[in-house]
Formats: sequence, C-alpha cells, structure tokens
Amino acid sequence: IKIVVHWHSDIVVHNYIHLFIYPLERLILNRANTIIATSPQYIEGSTLLKKYKDKCVVVPNVVSEVKMNSKPQSGITIDDIH
Repeated sequence: IKIVVHWHSDIVVHNYIHLFIYPLERLILNRANTIIATSPQYIEGSTLLKKYKDKCVVVPNVVSEVKMNSKPQSGITIDDIH
C-alpha cells in the first residue's frame, strides 16, 4: 500500500503536546511514500520535513486566474468570486 501524506502545519506552540505527537509524526512520515508540502520554503523551514525532503513534492495552494477564466463551463468567472 502506498501512503501519500499532505503535510500542512508543524506543531510549534504547544511543546508539551508535541512530545506525545512527535513519535506518531515520525512513524507516519517514515512510512509515507510521498509527502505533499505547499512550498519549497516550507520544506526547508520545517524541522521535521527537512529530514524527509527526498520524499517531498510541492503542490502549491494556488488557484490560477488564467486557467479558471479559460474554462467557462461552470458559468462562474474569477470576477464573480472576487
């Protein structure tokens, strides 16, 4: 079974919670085949993801206005959303 993980946030504030969660995070990331992060900067800035950067791929949290406006099937344009 292939495991893909979307990693979107590190635990940075509650250190006491992280003591309990860290082993689980490591287990999941060790078993993952691919880890999705939102930017190369996030991978480099994350203490945990840095250790697994060979498994990381970047999928940005972005909507392309050009692509959205070029597909008017829905009848909704980016201007309608703004």
